[in-house]
Amino acid sequence: MRHTPGRWSLSTAAAALLLLGACGDDAAPPTGGASTTTTQAQGATPATTTPSVAGIVCENPPPEEIGLGSTVNGELTEVARNQCFWVEVPEGLDTVSFELTGLTADLDLNVGYGFLDTVQYHYREFWRSKQDGTDDKLVVIEDPPAGPYYLMVSPAGFDDFSSFALQAATTPEMTATPTGANLPAADSCPKASTEVDIGSSTSSELVGRDGTPHARVYFCVRVPAGLGSLTVDVSGLEDYLDLEVRLVSANQQWGDWNRGGTERSVVVENPVPGVYYIDLASALSGASSTFTLNVGSS
Repeated sequence: MRHTPGRWSLSTAAAALLLLGACGDDAAPPTGGASTTTTQAQGATPATTTPSVAGIVCENPPPEEIGLGSTVNGELTEVARNQCFWVEVPEGLDTVSFELTGLTADLDLNVGYGFLDTVQYHYREFWRSKQDGTDDKLVVIEDPPAGPYYLMVSPAGFDDFSSFALQAATTPEMTATPTGANLPAADSCPKASTEVDIGSSTSSELVGRDGTPHARVYFCVRVPAGLGSLTVDVSGLEDYLDLEVRLVSANQQWGDWNRGGTERSVVVENPVPGVYYIDLASALSGASSTFTLNVGSS
């Protein structure tokens, strides 16, 4: 695939991250265009905090809601280089699948869960089609958790434009029309996440799965104005997990991607008010662990 990253264009902001996945570096952390600062997790190796400033590729126009069991038509052009969609998936399905057909050029299909930005930040976060050329592109998700799924159709190469048909199907087979709901807002705590309070501590577990995307568990915290810092600490790790903190409404990300020790830590200095997502993710395929999450401030 031929993509370009970073500030180069909104339509290619996520693309170099896909190349990172294609290179097979399972342990590589996300990259960002901003400077890197270092914090010290108590009793652990230094933790790296990297704000990300890439543009949101599904921002204009926003994703179109589609129904299960339906097919929608679209077209990528030099002007409209990406098209994004979302669909609400209920509980109890064996699989949900998304298929691109009718291609005359090589297009990519990325599918993320829970949050719109999951289709762009890092290749370990989303499902993607593995077919090349003008063959149909298929993504099948087994035992899908309920909630919103986001789909991004983009050119595999700079000049790969094509019309397409996109179908969302399930097993058992079902049909569901679009809900008509508003796109989950970046300043909300959607049901893919568990809301926690500043000053709280919670114990949880992440059960890994083989392959990509790696397993993740989401939390969110509402940060008011006037805080000197937001601190997110994770302790009790038994396996390699990554800690990531995001302010999606401002498209910023911080993280601790260390591979050693039992702790992870992120400090956000002078945080702007808003809803911050906290992700615990398997750093390697199949990584699982119990953990304790502490959220504080100063």
